[in-house]
Amino acid sequence: MRDLIVLLMVFGSIPIIIYRPYFGIIMWSWIGYMSPHRLTYGFAYAFPFGLVIAIVTIVATILCPDRFEKRKIPWTPAIVILALFVIWMSITTQFAFEPKLAHVEWIRVLKIQLAIFLTLYLINTKDRLNQLVWIIVLSIGFYGVKGGLFAIATGGNYRVWGPDDTFISGNNELAIALVLIIPLVRYLQLQTHNKWIRRGLFGFMGLCTAAVIASYSRGAFISLVPCFFMMIFLSKHRKAIFFVVAIGAIGAYSVLPQHWFERMDSIGDYQEDASMQGRYDAWYLATWVATDHPLTGGGYRMFTFKTYEKYNKEMTIARDAHSIYFEVLGEHGFIGLILYLLLNLFGFLTGGKIKKLVGDRKDLLWAKDLAIMLQIAMICWAIGGAFKGMAYWDLPYHYIAIMVIAESIIKKQLDSEQKAEKEVKGKRSGIKGYKRAKLV
Repeated sequence: MRDLIVLLMVFGSIPIIIYRPYFGIIMWSWIGYMSPHRLTYGFAYAFPFGLVIAIVTIVATILCPDRFEKRKIPWTPAIVILALFVIWMSITTQFAFEPKLAHVEWIRVLKIQLAIFLTLYLINTKDRLNQLVWIIVLSIGFYGVKGGLFAIATGGNYRVWGPDDTFISGNNELAIALVLIIPLVRYLQLQTHNKWIRRGLFGFMGLCTAAVIASYSRGAFISLVPCFFMMIFLSKHRKAIFFVVAIGAIGAYSVLPQHWFERMDSIGDYQEDASMQGRYDAWYLATWVATDHPLTGGGYRMFTFKTYEKYNKEMTIARDAHSIYFEVLGEHGFIGLILYLLLNLFGFLTGGKIKKLVGDRKDLLWAKDLAIMLQIAMICWAIGGAFKGMAYWDLPYHYIAIMVIAESIIKKQLDSEQKAEKEVKGKRSGIKGYKRAKLV
């Protein structure tokens, strides 16, 4: 039954995508972030739904012009750097330590980046942007609600995991994903005037938080704390939110089992923690490889037994990078790391530009709220990503794209208003000139 439902939803969306190509991005995001086919048990589990939607979206984009808005990729500094980063990763793939593994990963990354650039091209209005935000939040948040209910029912005694065979299948990956959508839940809460939707989103946020805590992910917990502090500090209702968060924290403290606290306490015992020592081994390896190959690094998937042995490190487990920064450094060298850091920096600074453009305009306040919440999410990603190798995951790139799209929409509206104002002034001056001429 689940297989049939997913099949009908995906293929039923094709006519809509043909008529409105941007809807392909919505469906693509749903499939990419929620992976509904991974919740099935039959033929749909391994069916390439993402590929089907991608092909239809690309064909529709080529054949169907936008009837409402002119399509154009906003080539801001962040997007230029993103393009350069993609090109550079393609170059380093040619020098990879593990060519076959690297080629497979390279293809996967290119598919992800194709979705990002199509998002920049097709999502060009506020309504479309909000639809994208909603689908991202609901897709990932589905596992937050499911995990939160499970955590409450079991008293946090068992770990919460993500869907199999996805980017967020692990407890750490799912927890980081949930931390990143919490600020966007708050953004959606700020945009709705319906009290029931606001209350529902508040409960949604609470269950996602419970799932993060019950994931036992130390990296996600470290990023969750500043996430809430920033949202409280930047909120107009900070006292009420602080009170609710404090009550929730006290409640969690009173019901969580002892082994949860032992897990979190191990953050300080990094010298005796085998997991952290394994991370250090991977980080040292990435540094050594980048030092030997400063331009190209070791290419995708270079964290193998062969690479560890080459650098005289005996390992029983070939550990992955366990850090977005060391992952990029080891696989794409210092140039790759510089481009990656610049990409995230310029993406973050775009939020400041949006806030400056909006100023005190109440009709554009949505963009300011979105920019602030995205900046909070990006800070959380900078913290949580330091402990997990997810440098090529879609969501952070999508956040940068959303930020750039919001800036583009605001600029377009302001330019249109300025143009209209000039035309009005021109007509007025023309009328005055005509009256003077008539009097003469």
